[in-house]
Amino acid sequence: MKVSELEGADLDRWAALAQGWELYKVRWWVSKDDEWLFHVENYTPSTDKAQAMELLIAFKIELYRPDNEDPTWEAEREWFNKEQNRIECYTAKGPTPMIAICRAVVASKFGGEVEQ
Repeated sequence: MKVSELEGADLDRWAALAQGWELYKVRWWVSKDDEWLFHVENYTPSTDKAQAMELLIAFKIELYRPDNEDPTWEAEREWFNKEQNRIECYTAKGPTPMIAICRAVVASKFGGEVEQ
């Protein structure tokens, strides 16, 4: 599925996976350090402003709305790819700032498409 089409629970799940989190007993997101983070139903960065803001800060995402008449938001993540010795950039769009942020995080980790 295209990252640009992800939304809702699917987008939230991929945002968690992009942070390296793993599912424990299909109910909890757990970090690689076995730290309990969120019950699956409570991790909703695509609609929760505070959770989306944590992603924006952690992944150093720039957020903007290019045209005040167009409700589309854009989120951009730029970083240095050590393996390829170059700067990489992913831009994602969404109808809300939270969706754009989540899509940028997912695309920067997994590319433009993910498994459903």
